[in-house]
Amino acid sequence: MNPSFTYSYNCKKKVTNKMVKCECPSCFFEFELDDGTIEGEVIPCPDCVVDLEIVKIEGDVATAQVAEMSEEDWGE
Repeated sequence: MNPSFTYSYNCKKKVTNKMVKCECPSCFFEFELDDGTIEGEVIPCPDCVVDLEIVKIEGDVATAQVAEMSEEDWGE
């Protein structure tokens, strides 16, 4: 094995056993994420119920954006 070669993995950060705070960009409500929440996950705001996508988790702070709504493709 070549020691200068490194493997890269497409890993997403995950909330584990700590309080991670997040603020809704729509209503500015601050809340804590549940354990197991990962980057890319879509969750509802506990206050205004808008769908939020968790885009970044750094330490004890998460960044969210309003999730884009896509139209359903029913195979038509």
